[in-house]
Amino acid sequence: MKNKTDNNSPLFLHKSLKLPIVMIKKAMFCQLNHKFLQKL
Repeated sequence: MKNKTDNNSPLFLHKSLKLPIVMIKKAMFCQLNHKFLQKL
């Protein structure tokens, strides 16, 4: 039982950290696209 919770908590932390990173990457990608379109 202890092993199961130990395995689940890093996964949960990883998922909760992953979401903001994905959102930041999307925002950066949108900014890069916007700058690229302005240059054209």
